[in-house]
Amino acid sequence: MEGPRLPLDTDLFWNQGFFDAELEYPVSSERSHFSIRVNVAPELGRRLKLRLEYLPANGRARSYVLPGGSGWIALDPRWHEAAWLFLKAGFTSPFAIDRAAFLLCLIAPFRQFRALLALVAVLTALQALTLTATSLGALAGVRWLAALYDGSVAAVVVLLAIGNLAAPSLRWRLIIGAVIGAIGGFGLGRLLDDAWQFAGTHAGASLVAFNVGAALAEVVSLALAFAVLRWLVDGVLGSSLGVVVISAILGHMGWHWILDGSHELGHQLGHATASELVSVTLWLLPALLAGAAAGFLPKRFDAPPVPSLLAGLLQRMRD
Repeated sequence: MEGPRLPLDTDLFWNQGFFDAELEYPVSSERSHFSIRVNVAPELGRRLKLRLEYLPANGRARSYVLPGGSGWIALDPRWHEAAWLFLKAGFTSPFAIDRAAFLLCLIAPFRQFRALLALVAVLTALQALTLTATSLGALAGVRWLAALYDGSVAAVVVLLAIGNLAAPSLRWRLIIGAVIGAIGGFGLGRLLDDAWQFAGTHAGASLVAFNVGAALAEVVSLALAFAVLRWLVDGVLGSSLGVVVISAILGHMGWHWILDGSHELGHQLGHATASELVSVTLWLLPALLAGAAAGFLPKRFDAPPVPSLLAGLLQRMRD
């Protein structure tokens, strides 16, 4: 910016150079609250990124990578601004097709919302534990967590779909929900990493807000999925047939996800070190203990809430 001008006869093609600009703004006070809005070429979306270094009057420099169309971003956010930003990020993070398929398979045969709410509470609590561990750097450098999450969700969708056709049990759902909840925290950790730059000096409030947003999203997802399933299963297809149809469709999707993701997971685990495997196992230990505790629940938790396909066939054979 401060160097000599290019010669007038310089021949530079339009797509073989970079454009630099230095912008000066008058500042009324060094303690002003600074924000920036990235709105250059919004049609490019997240493909366009602005690298920004912000040097506050008192404090060390902070680096940002801002995607196009990100809206207003506070460079030195107050605690409530950081909390609101991370609350929104946490609330939108669980709404994905694989998580929706897992949730639908998990609750398809059950009719009591209260028991399912307890199931999601266990899942969310263990998810918050591993998500916090990931955000604090306890698993820094472990690159195969995303592949582990994708592969685990795909496999569990298939297993749940098969279980829905045979003997659905809330006891086993608690075990599966605990393990997938813990692994799901690893999956959400990559989303938190992208937003961590906007926390400023309020890392604690941002982490709590993200977890609260993710928990609210799980409850909202459960309520929506439960309402849709009850309408579809009870009002359109009937109890047994509805569970069979939904489980068959979701199980078919999960099987294709396994075929697509097994190679990537195997490749990633092939490069995993023994210390990484031990670290991940230790953070999954609370989920395994919570799942083991489900074995001491009353026997009524094993009763299938909707007559399974296998039970219906056996009953017809007896008749």
